[in-house]
Amino acid sequence: MNNIYLITINDQYPAFYIFAKTQQGAVDAVSRYLSDNGYLSVPSSNNWSVELINEAYTNDESIILSSNA
Repeated sequence: MNNIYLITINDQYPAFYIFAKTQQGAVDAVSRYLSDNGYLSVPSSNNWSVELINEAYTNDESIILSSNA
């Protein structure tokens, strides 16, 4: 069963709501998304805020990703 994670990096990046089995899978999905979409100089994932949440409330600036990891 997948969990819902909210990952925020800083004000320069959108909030990410990710459906993934593990927290590491969620972080990996965001890392791949940022790399694939040309984001440069991304802060280390050790500095990201990762929250396990029960419901995802999104807005127009949020990005929803899914990971099987």
